[in-house]
Amino acid sequence: MKKTTLLSIILLILMFGLLASCKDKEDPDKDDPIDEEIKGWDGEKITYLPEDIQMLNASIPQGYAIVNPENDQSAIIKSLSPELDNYGGVSTGVLTLDFNYAVIFRMDVVSAYTQYIVKLFVEGESEAFYVLSDQGTPGVVSVNVVDAMLSAKYREKDTQPDPGYATGFKYDGMIKNCYFYIMPKGPDGEQRTAELVVSSISITNYKTPAITGVNLTSPLISDGTISKLKGSEGVNLNATVVPEGVQDTAVTWTTSNPEVAIVNESGFVSFVGVGEAIISAISVIDQSKTGQVRINVLSGFENKEDLIDELNGIDFTQGSVQSSLTIFDDLFKTTWTEASIIQALRPDPTTSIAHALRIFTESSGLLIENRFNPELLDHVDEALANQVGDQAMASVELAGRNEHFGTRSAATIYRKIGGFIFKEALTASSKLTVDLKYAQVNGTTWSRPNAYDEETIVVFDDGTVTKYKIAIKNVTVIADYDATDFLNPALWADGDTLVLAPGSVRDNGDGTVTIREENPTAYPYGGIVSNLFENLEDRQMEVTIEVTGLNPERVLWNVRLIYYNNGSRVGNPLTLEASNDTGRFMLGFVPAFDQLRLYLIANGSDISEIAPGAEIKIRTLTFQYIDD
Repeated sequence: MKKTTLLSIILLILMFGLLASCKDKEDPDKDDPIDEEIKGWDGEKITYLPEDIQMLNASIPQGYAIVNPENDQSAIIKSLSPELDNYGGVSTGVLTLDFNYAVIFRMDVVSAYTQYIVKLFVEGESEAFYVLSDQGTPGVVSVNVVDAMLSAKYREKDTQPDPGYATGFKYDGMIKNCYFYIMPKGPDGEQRTAELVVSSISITNYKTPAITGVNLTSPLISDGTISKLKGSEGVNLNATVVPEGVQDTAVTWTTSNPEVAIVNESGFVSFVGVGEAIISAISVIDQSKTGQVRINVLSGFENKEDLIDELNGIDFTQGSVQSSLTIFDDLFKTTWTEASIIQALRPDPTTSIAHALRIFTESSGLLIENRFNPELLDHVDEALANQVGDQAMASVELAGRNEHFGTRSAATIYRKIGGFIFKEALTASSKLTVDLKYAQVNGTTWSRPNAYDEETIVVFDDGTVTKYKIAIKNVTVIADYDATDFLNPALWADGDTLVLAPGSVRDNGDGTVTIREENPTAYPYGGIVSNLFENLEDRQMEVTIEVTGLNPERVLWNVRLIYYNNGSRVGNPLTLEASNDTGRFMLGFVPAFDQLRLYLIANGSDISEIAPGAEIKIRTLTFQYIDD
């Protein structure tokens, strides 16, 4: 019996040795492991440099690390996971962490394909806690591990064991053995492609207080805001990391809008453009702690009478001028009064353009998709019906200023289009409209004008001032689905047809359909697959989807791309977008191959409890090229 046990032990040792050697052969470019021990944890700090990172253990899902052969000042962590979720990496050694104090995870990211995940395993837990996820930007990232695990992001997702959202951190005041998983994550559906390049990883557990916040001070701050004229003298902001006694009080400064306000490394703010920006001071040692102040840069024409005078002073030449663009931009960005910021717009109800235009109302105006195609007879007939001179026109109505609202005031409008400003007069009538050119004709040949964005200020004769935005983009529609189309088996099939996760679709009778997952596995997701699109061009494309509901509440909707080459499927479905929000979404991409299918998924696997029968409600989906 003892001989058998000894033989078993020898066989186990040989097996582990073989596995270790196989790990090195997974990647032909991986160097032989360095024959030295990794530096140890001293109870307060450990830093892993590239040569240390390549010695880290493979985690589950599996991965490994190597010193970057192109730059030995960084290491590449690679995923070897065969799963469709496509993430895997390496883990640190066991660290004894004292949760009486802050535990800071810091990583200097060189690049990521495409995201990275960091999890913390604590003794006694069968599952790991998320520390970082859904990130891929380069640079230094640092967080207080406890605060990250308790953040609203993970509480709302509920994707991990509860660290104590409502009751406080469950290991508060305890000393626990832990280790970190550092994992790159590629697009869902790809395999063994995810990579994370880092120059260092460090964990600190200094016996000093945890940072609780960053306070910003300046004599000019009032109610959290600094208001100054464009081009006026800059101001210094002071940042104080609290409480006293923290290990590192350094901060980095950022601006949310450098076209409005810029800030240097010392906190000096300059006011460069009209509008609003947020200046942030971010703790270096714990980037989850930030102090902020709102910057409101004024034009000096916040009084609408002054603004009207300035508009009237613009020197127009033959109806347009380029030299006054800066003045106009400042005036347009000015906040005059809360009641006169954005003018309501709507399509002219007397003009029917059913084929060429798709008009969407947004908070700042209208988004218009110009689908005009001179090769389609119904588009040309429609253009002829709306022809004015050598162009076809569409009208939008200033919906807040017409007979329905008890006013018939005339107006002067100042329109910035294509780098020029146009001044036009609108007479008092039953409605006030603005005409937009969407097609043009030369002889008998019709074409589509270039796309453009319009910013316009409207000055009514009664003294009211408003503004609006119109964005016109040219598109070529490949497929346009409504509720009836989703039910058509010639256009959409059960995902199980292509040996994918199955789903079903049903009509809700209100212009929407419900897609339901019918996947009996532990992680329920599934959906429907479109017909095959072929001969796609290598240029910008867009999927526009209108999601109206989710059931149960935390279900995700997914849009995935299934690529084909010469009729054969290439890899697994790639996630274009995944979300648990409702609304209208425009998802852009450039196709990797000239054939693909769209895969619409109801996904209940983003919650810790199984959610069988995950459902999403969809109203429309459009697949199209963006032409310019």
